[in-house]
Amino acid sequence: MPDKSLQNINVLIIDDLNLIIQGYKNIFSIYPTTKYSFTIYEAQDCKSGYEIITNPPAPFDIAFLDISMPEYALQNIFSGEDLGKLLMQKTPSCKIVFLTMHQES
Repeated sequence: MPDKSLQNINVLIIDDLNLIIQGYKNIFSIYPTTKYSFTIYEAQDCKSGYEIITNPPAPFDIAFLDISMPEYALQNIFSGEDLGKLLMQKTPSCKIVFLTMHQES
């Protein structure tokens, strides 16, 4: 539960690797601040990402999206980029950061 005296930042993290999600959550939990609190929401693939974006528990302020994740073909969501486009439609004020560990030569 966020501290009412602090400005709450709603953070969405979507990544198919739970270790990555936990890493981001740890960073936010140790961030030294007297101004902000962070509420973290998470999803593990394009389907759960689609569901949380289309039915958000709160308006998201910032989102960290993995680019390469299991798709949700039923809704034409094939990547984090597709989720980013959806998020821009649903919450235009949300700042989006794309991250990936995918490597190509």
